[in-house]
Amino acid sequence: MAPGRRGRIFRRTAVIVAVIALSLTMEISGFLATPEEQRPEVSYVTLHATVALVYAACAGIAWSLGPTPVPARMMVAFTVLWIPVTFFHVIEDIDWLWPLLYGVHLWWAAVPTLLPLVYPQGRLSSLVDRWLVGIVVGISLVFLFGAVLLTGPNPELCDCAPNPYQIVDAPALFSAIDNGYRLVGALIALVIAGRLLVGWVRGSIPARAVAFLMPVALLAWTASLAALVVTYAVETAADRVLLTVSLVAVASIPVSFVAGVAHTRNMRSRVADLMRITREGADRGLWAESLARTLRDASVRVYWWDEERGRYADAAGTPIEASDADVRGGSHSILPVASPLGAPIALIRHDRVLTDNMRLLDGVSSALRLSVDNGRLRSEIERTLEQVRQSRQRIVEAGVEARRRIERDLHDGAQQHLVSLGMQLRLAANAARGAGEEQLATELEGTITMLNQYCTAFDIPPP
Repeated sequence: MAPGRRGRIFRRTAVIVAVIALSLTMEISGFLATPEEQRPEVSYVTLHATVALVYAACAGIAWSLGPTPVPARMMVAFTVLWIPVTFFHVIEDIDWLWPLLYGVHLWWAAVPTLLPLVYPQGRLSSLVDRWLVGIVVGISLVFLFGAVLLTGPNPELCDCAPNPYQIVDAPALFSAIDNGYRLVGALIALVIAGRLLVGWVRGSIPARAVAFLMPVALLAWTASLAALVVTYAVETAADRVLLTVSLVAVASIPVSFVAGVAHTRNMRSRVADLMRITREGADRGLWAESLARTLRDASVRVYWWDEERGRYADAAGTPIEASDADVRGGSHSILPVASPLGAPIALIRHDRVLTDNMRLLDGVSSALRLSVDNGRLRSEIERTLEQVRQSRQRIVEAGVEARRRIERDLHDGAQQHLVSLGMQLRLAANAARGAGEEQLATELEGTITMLNQYCTAFDIPPP
């Protein structure tokens, strides 16, 4: 593990441990400091503390999985802002502290409200999202200033020291700010939940696969939040079941976030299927079908670069249409794939929601390059093997021809020498007989006979 990565992991772990310790300290100390007759049930306190622990744990997972640290930091902020009401009994005598904490003790609600806006890419994607964030920040600051400047100690909250920041005693105005803060926050949560649900219903299969848990969790949270706002506005004590449902719904949002991000990240493992297909340079039509199955996007189209015609065309040779190439403002995007040297390879037309998972698309691009490289390498190897086979055949044929030529030369040359030798022996035998050397003539005749037998054995006409 690289030293830099080890340091980041250590720092993040330290932050998570610190916020968990802070949250548990507030929860336990507040429970113990509350008069016994006012203490909430232990089961509720345990569930309340568990919500913060869930956010802290999900922050650690989001740090390791998410493309940006923003979601993890939001979850850490939630753990810090998850201030139990009982904790004010601990700090009731610290006059400079409790008004500030009271002014931010509801800020935790901004995290589950805004967290879906940065799902799953970890950033805001539209101007509407930025406006919603701005409104939430604005009303949170209004509530903070109202709590700090316009109200004094709340007897139902704690027996707190006087508020040193209070400039005017306006309980009615602060009550309006308090109710308005809760109401506007609930309305924004409903708007975000509605947008998310509508987008999920209208979205394509890839879009639904990416955001498959968040709509349910957010709707449960907003429904319980709206119910709590109504009960608070009419000054009615919230039902214990409603509070429990609300806590569970709040805790389900970060779980849904990290589960969705993990699911999106696991989609990249399906690229391994493409790698297996491309080991031998798969057929282009088969590759496109496999890509559609991998991305779960039936609208995927792959257009290959035709070097001869200078255009993109699909596996059947049909050129890309202008409507497919121009995806501005549409529901699809174009992913160009090029070789390391910049030569065009293909265009992949896919659902726009997949652009939020660039690592997946990078894996697809790598798989496509591998497919093309494997196909090109296989063709080059086949051409090389064919050249080797042809070269070997030419070498064999040349060897056979050379052997025949040598045999022919040897055959013709030996025949001439043997005929000449036979004639010389015949002349020598005749000369010996004419000189009365019968014994020598007889020996020469025997040599001529042996020479004739040799010629017959090697298919050479006798001299």
